[in-house]
Amino acid sequence: MNQENKQRFFVKYIDKQLFIPEVVASLPVLDAMHKAGIDRINWPILTNANNFYVEIDKAILVLFNAFDALQSYDYSEEAFGSLLAKIHGITAKIEVPIPTEDYSYAYKDSFESRLEGILSSQLVTDEVTKKLKQILLKYEKRIRFEYDLFQSLTKQMIELDLPKVITHGDAGGNTLVKSPNDLYIIDWDSILLAPAERDTWIPSSKFFCWLQQSCSYFYAKQGKYRFLYSHVLFPFDGAIF
Repeated sequence: MNQENKQRFFVKYIDKQLFIPEVVASLPVLDAMHKAGIDRINWPILTNANNFYVEIDKAILVLFNAFDALQSYDYSEEAFGSLLAKIHGITAKIEVPIPTEDYSYAYKDSFESRLEGILSSQLVTDEVTKKLKQILLKYEKRIRFEYDLFQSLTKQMIELDLPKVITHGDAGGNTLVKSPNDLYIIDWDSILLAPAERDTWIPSSKFFCWLQQSCSYFYAKQGKYRFLYSHVLFPFDGAIF
């Protein structure tokens, strides 16, 4: 969407009730981040009524600034790490409420009951669930191992009580790139006040490059290293996979 002066905008229409609360919560934070000097993100444009969005039936419509750049993974690891560190660094300047990571798993009960229900055949009612059971049985050992690890890591993160900063959660997959050193991070719907490491994963195609390069730049900009990878890169019995 373009104005006569060629200023570009992006309109986001959200009609999924599950997503609306987190989008609404992110808008004042993005506005405050922009006012604090972070201009390489998308921020909401206020309506004539001075609101961040308009309601249409059960949906919301939000107007954002837009960048003349394409989504890409072809960017400089140093530029990406530096931008993240700059965003994390303005956390203390943001005075509006920020959604905060509490390490809860909202689907814990339903996941466990459905997993057990399908494996025990109680929830196997058609051909789809019958085939799903076959797949689950094939990977049951791995699934239980990963799920136990997930719960263990959750407990560890709560106990570590790491300092929290503004995080995106999927920055590496939501990057607009003009050139390798000229990039922008968009789609902050899942913004959270969380440990900085929440922003240190990106798509698997760049995973090892990320570990070797971007983390070095990222932590150098943070001014300190935190070796949390021992919680993630663990020794395992390959037989379970």
